[in-house]
Amino acid sequence: IFFRVKHRAMSAYAELIALGVVAAFGVVGWFVVPGPDKPLNRLLVVTAAFCIYLFWLMVYQAQKYPLLYPVDNRYQTADAEDRNRAAKLWNDATHKAPNSTDL
Repeated sequence: IFFRVKHRAMSAYAELIALGVVAAFGVVGWFVVPGPDKPLNRLLVVTAAFCIYLFWLMVYQAQKYPLLYPVDNRYQTADAEDRNRAAKLWNDATHKAPNSTDL
């Protein structure tokens, strides 16, 4: 998808666009299949289109609503002073300029 979705409610458009593309693939495959075994070839094309869409949908949903989140225990501290120090360390570590030793 080549556009940015600003709101979570609009993310359904991505799923509908993908469904439309895969459905178009299935419909075109329905009429274009060659060979003497047209019913079998049609079944294969439509099943492949359905499986492609189902796989894409599972990957898309897994990225949209992850079950596991990364946990960083290095900066979980007890008091406010330690939290401020940890926040400064995190800020310094994430905004530092890259050098040759980081590669």
